[in-house]
Amino acid sequence: MYIKALFGLFVCCTLLSATEGQVVITDVAPTEFPHIVKIQFNEQLTVQTSTGIFVSARYVFSSFPPGMPRTKDSFTVTDQLGTVLPVVKYEGSGILHYLKFCEKFKGTPLNLSLSSFDSWATNVSAQMMFFNTTSNTLKKVSVTLLDNSTCSTITPFDFADVICMASDVTTDFCKETHKDSTSDPPYKMYSLVAIGSQINGVLASGQCTGGNLTSDRPYFFHLKLSSYRQDIIDLVPKVDIV
Repeated sequence: MYIKALFGLFVCCTLLSATEGQVVITDVAPTEFPHIVKIQFNEQLTVQTSTGIFVSARYVFSSFPPGMPRTKDSFTVTDQLGTVLPVVKYEGSGILHYLKFCEKFKGTPLNLSLSSFDSWATNVSAQMMFFNTTSNTLKKVSVTLLDNSTCSTITPFDFADVICMASDVTTDFCKETHKDSTSDPPYKMYSLVAIGSQINGVLASGQCTGGNLTSDRPYFFHLKLSSYRQDIIDLVPKVDIV
């Protein structure tokens, strides 16, 4: 009986150690974050895949690094049901951008009220969400957002403006979250993070090469929407504060 119990404990611990730290990616139902859309454009033979967020009925806010001159025709925007949304206007300022559409978004836009954002006094469980280049299905993976004090010791940026996301839970993090990383042409994927139902950060700075982060630290950095809230309101012609 003792040996059986010990064997059972060994098997249990083995299974736990095999699954502990695994990256579990799941699909996001289109009804969960309907205001998120997929944005793609080509730049210097690289496919850029970013997330866009409806901040009002006709305007989608997004963020990606500045680069080559772009026009409204540079982008392909697709909602989570696979419907392509024709862009009628594009504006960008640094890493902040918006796209305008003729057809109105019928859902509730992103909540930009100050009370909706987390303070990061402690570590927070969150979801990192992204689109792979080959699918219109939004994906999510559980991550940990580090508290402000910890973040301030590791980030090269002003910690008041960024979120530090621990991504060293497994060596397979990048491989699993970048399923089509071997696609031709190469691509860059920009993600966002949400705490509960509220999107809190955009534009991950850590990029993946193969299965590894190109950052010299095992963290991703996202811009805090709470810090850039006024910049978004100033940039986008129409923002609904809900």
